[in-house]
Amino acid sequence: MKNTLLLLISFLTLMSTLCAQVKEGHYIGFEVDEWVYSKNQKTHIFLETVELNTQIIMNKNKIEFQKGKDAEWLANKWEFDETVKEEDGTVFYRYFDEREQMVLFTPENNLLYYYYNWDDTFKNFRNLTVYKNLQLKSKKNQTLEDSEEQVDLARFIITDAKFNGEDVTPTVVKNKAYTVFYTLKGREEIYMANYFSEANTQSFGLLYDSNLEVFKETEEEYKTDVLTSSWRYMNDYDDKKGTAKIKLIKIYKPQGIIFELTIIAENLDLTVYKGYMEGSLDFSMFK
Repeated sequence: MKNTLLLLISFLTLMSTLCAQVKEGHYIGFEVDEWVYSKNQKTHIFLETVELNTQIIMNKNKIEFQKGKDAEWLANKWEFDETVKEEDGTVFYRYFDEREQMVLFTPENNLLYYYYNWDDTFKNFRNLTVYKNLQLKSKKNQTLEDSEEQVDLARFIITDAKFNGEDVTPTVVKNKAYTVFYTLKGREEIYMANYFSEANTQSFGLLYDSNLEVFKETEEEYKTDVLTSSWRYMNDYDDKKGTAKIKLIKIYKPQGIIFELTIIAENLDLTVYKGYMEGSLDFSMFK
């Protein structure tokens, strides 16, 4: 059936096949157009526009989306197929799921086309849903409903900070900065954010390829957890994104848990935070 699907996309001319450059992130949006296939007109016709709290998590390899606040996430199904380009230069990223339903995403105008319910008689999908006005989610556009979906696991309050060897503690402390580890409701992935409370800005993103070492308490040393991980981050204040390596050392002292967090960005900028931990994050989840 997939060959038939490729032929029916008549409005896409395969001028070139590009490397996938999907603008990764957590998208939110509230306008949805519903379309249905007309056998008489031999095309999809518009039915109605509805308001729906849509959330989409996009990356190079897959798409996950949720239709409505209480709906389950459709996870691990939408896998990237290829990038195609229209004659006018518009780029579309194409995805298929295990049911061979299709998603097209155009990053230039933030439209996502979801084709489903294949009909062998018409050699087309009976239904099309178009998600409009998708926006990258950040602290600046986060609603109360969105914030309720974030489940904080632990906060690391920063009392000492260095950037490329320079002491930036006064600025960081003035902004009441902290690092938070969290999950999203209904998902298993762990995320990390460096949040500056006074400025209401953050760098946030997914942790992956994590490794945990646990050192038991001895007569000379306190119990220590050492977490190393990769971090795919985005800044909500300038839309910069990238990857970094992190190393988090958590030391269990009688008076509380202290930490040292080292972040090495892809350009080799080095950030080191120290302070104390709030919360009950069990690092065994990283094993």
